[in-house]
Amino acid sequence: MRLDQITLMLVRLPLVRPFQTSSSRKEHLDHILVRVATDEGVVGWGECASPADPFYCPETTETCWHITQQTGTRQAHGRGMSTPSTWLPLRRKRG
Repeated sequence: MRLDQITLMLVRLPLVRPFQTSSSRKEHLDHILVRVATDEGVVGWGECASPADPFYCPETTETCWHITQQTGTRQAHGRGMSTPSTWLPLRRKRG
């Protein structure tokens, strides 16, 4: 079984109530959804829930999109999935 298709989607999730702090107001959250499909028709979903702005950590939705699209999907596409050790080289990315 090999990864045949990797699709990234940016989704905007509206909050039930705005989240207000002394420095900002949020009315929605942006997240990255990842859909993967194998050559055998198996489909899986994942997400990258990153902050929109670099307040608490250096990552943002934009930097996570870039790293996932430019590095993660290119290294994972076409990779066999026979054992968990197949994925060890991809388990951690530093941007």
